[in-house]
Order: sequence, then structure tokens, then C-alpha cells
Amino acid sequence: FVKATQISRQFPNIININIVERKPLAIINLKEQLMIDNEAYVLPNHTYSEKALIPVLSGFNSAKDLYPYGEQTFSIKVKEAISILNQLSKSYNQLYNNISEITLNKNDDYVLILSDKPTRVILGKKDILYKLNILKAFDESLGQRELTEFKLLDMRYDKQLVVREWT
Repeated sequence: FVKATQISRQFPNIININIVERKPLAIINLKEQLMIDNEAYVLPNHTYSEKALIPVLSGFNSAKDLYPYGEQTFSIKVKEAISILNQLSKSYNQLYNNISEITLNKNDDYVLILSDKPTRVILGKKDILYKLNILKAFDESLGQRELTEFKLLDMRYDKQLVVREWT
């Protein structure tokens, strides 16, 4: 998973080697599970993917030619999902660590499935980053309660957050 290397020499007898690794951000759930980093580069299959506690991307186009090893994915929807995960990992790490899966529903809406309970957060298709900020503010306003106390959080509607509690 090498991202970059740098070799420098300090005279007379020192050589410095710096290696920067690519870190998996998610796993693409295909016939062969692939890892993908924060720049949407496809990493080769590795036993790490079976043990990693990172979100799974499912419901995306499974055409193998969209995911060339060592290159950026050609799937626009996967790139958008990576953008969502990047935003969450930077500004809402608590939710990122609780995501089990990001999937596309039959209407191509992004859906987050949380790992603590199978809480579903339907983000919709557009204004995703704006909706993530609303979700974060909603979470902070809950006080002692948590997002996982809800069965469904639907954010597809303008200026509304529709919630369904567990019964």
C-alpha cells in the first residue's frame, strides 16, 4: 500500500528512506473484496480486509473494470461515497467510527447503516455534506440520547429530518 517514497543521502555515509503508506478508508463489497483509500485508490485484496473495522461500500456497480488495482476507481458513486467518508472522518469522527456500511438504495440515495444497532440514515442524492452537518448538529442536540436510539433517520426532504424510533 505504498503511496510515496523518498530517498535522500547525507554525505558521507547516511541514506534516509521515507515511505508513506496508503491507509484503507473503506472496503468495496464485490465478489472479491477490495479496499479503497481516502483518494479513491483501489488497494489489492489483502487479509487485512477481513479483519478491518472500516465501513463497507455495498450496492455499487460491480463491474471489475471500474476498480483497477493501484489506480483511482472509475466509479463516480464510489468516489462520492469516499468523499462522504472523508468528510465524516475529519469533522464527525464519532459517526465515522460507528458506520458499518454505506449503500445505495434502489433510488440511488446514499444510506448509512450504523454498527451499534442497525440504525439507517438515508442521506439522499444531493447536498450530502450539508446534510452531514445537520446530522451532527442533531446528534449534539440529543443530549444523553444517541443516534442509535432511532431506527431510521431520513434526510431526503428539504429542511426536514424525519425520524422513526425503535418500538
